[in-house]
Amino acid sequence: MKNSTASAAHDPMTEAALDWFMHRQASGHTADADFMAWLRADPAHAAAYARVEALWRDPAFAAAARHQVVPRPCRRAVAIGLRIAASAALLAVLAVGGSRIAGIPLRLPADYETAIG
Repeated sequence: MKNSTASAAHDPMTEAALDWFMHRQASGHTADADFMAWLRADPAHAAAYARVEALWRDPAFAAAARHQVVPRPCRRAVAIGLRIAASAALLAVLAVGGSRIAGIPLRLPADYETAIG
């Protein structure tokens, strides 16, 4: 047996009402001609939109939205990533420094070289 809340979430009319509600909230339009035409097209549209508005204004919904847990990145994964990056940087510095000390040129020598000046 399906839950009424779960079936309402997949109802195309409720989804359309949610889309209109989010669009109107984002744009601040109160009297949009397209929205008014959608409302007049079917009485069920107005009922679905009223349900969405009622949910938005419900104090329990606002409280649940305020207390929503936002996942944080795993500190261990961040620490491992920083260690890998630091190790790679250290290896690059050691490789360049070691090649300079050993006298290995970092670029290919040209066929002809002249003194400076």
